[in-house]
Amino acid sequence: MILANSLRIALPHYEISVNKNGWPKTSDVFKDADCVVMYADGGGRHPVNPKLNEMQAAVDAGAGVVCIHYGVEVPKGPSGEKFLDWIGGYFETNWSVNPHWVAKYDQLPQHPICNGVQPFEIDDEWYFHMRFREGMRGVTPILSAHPPKSTMQRPDGAHSGNAHVRAAIARRDIQHMAWASERPDGGRGFGFTGGHNHWNWGDPNFRKVVLNAIVWCANDQVPVDGISDKTVTLETLEKNQDYKPPANFNRKAIKERFRLSSTDAKRKVNLPLVKSGIVTSKTPDHQVKLEADIKGARNLYLVVGDGGNGYGCDWADWIEPRLIGPEGTLRLTTLKWKSAHSEYGSVKVNKNCTGGPLKVNGKAISDGIGTHSNSVIHFEIPEGYERFVAYGGLDNGGTNQGDGAHTSVQFA
Repeated sequence: MILANSLRIALPHYEISVNKNGWPKTSDVFKDADCVVMYADGGGRHPVNPKLNEMQAAVDAGAGVVCIHYGVEVPKGPSGEKFLDWIGGYFETNWSVNPHWVAKYDQLPQHPICNGVQPFEIDDEWYFHMRFREGMRGVTPILSAHPPKSTMQRPDGAHSGNAHVRAAIARRDIQHMAWASERPDGGRGFGFTGGHNHWNWGDPNFRKVVLNAIVWCANDQVPVDGISDKTVTLETLEKNQDYKPPANFNRKAIKERFRLSSTDAKRKVNLPLVKSGIVTSKTPDHQVKLEADIKGARNLYLVVGDGGNGYGCDWADWIEPRLIGPEGTLRLTTLKWKSAHSEYGSVKVNKNCTGGPLKVNGKAISDGIGTHSNSVIHFEIPEGYERFVAYGGLDNGGTNQGDGAHTSVQFA
């Protein structure tokens, strides 16, 4: 329910249904589904076991498949073969293991599922030594790490250990706790072995990996900075629980252990250092100047809003954006951004949001960043710079449409 609500916030045009307590009562939920997410008991109790044909029909119709935690475990045989096809791997008993340990993900691959995800470490029941397709065909590791030797302390058992995994850990083979897969027919799948500790969904990177994966598996484009949702607080995580909290439930300890935010806490609100008025085709030269004192700041966010009337035709350019200080003048077009997201097209250097030439009111721009509302571009500010200067202009890609009256943006 938390993941569904996060997607509803970030992508209000998505149609999302949550079916609790077993397999959906009606197959209508699979009609035209772009993605099916299974977060459920696994093994012999996995709800998909008696429904393989129904699930296969959804896959054949193009649905992506996402499986979370115990939901990645199915019995070896027909169910396992289906999982190899649908998501590229699964938890196989007497091969895979399920210890609790702290996984540190400090190297993330270049993949849409990792968009906006920062390195993180988290304590969970991270399964590993999964059974993947032969040769990892069509499978891309997403979260990988070296499990510590302590994960092998338990005696051998169906879930706890075996000769194969012990040999792999002794060799220090890298293990994959989340992975993406593609099928020959273009369908996509994702497996995520974390998710035992409910409170971990309060971690924004942990959550963003799965939100990005759901969007990717639905064959949609993941924004450059990933799916951005609201902060998930301790109070949010306490909602919709199946049972009342036990008498010894220590909210403070849970909050501190999992570094959770709380709606009780006072939050610092960052207001824009500078904000333009609404810029339209009636604005002289279709542009405005922006200057800001950034002394002591470590991060710079260039924001383009839609002006309050929707983002149709809102092509926008940051013209000659510069940082100025004791180190001299630094053109932002020469500095790599940390993240960049635009609701139409994409953010580009010296090109507009669809890759065409930068033009404002018919004049070519040789030094600028093209984007489209609503957009956020995040830069880390190097030392030695104290002022930001730029012009914000309307790109001809928007003002040339119709009579230009639909274009209206606000720069900050």
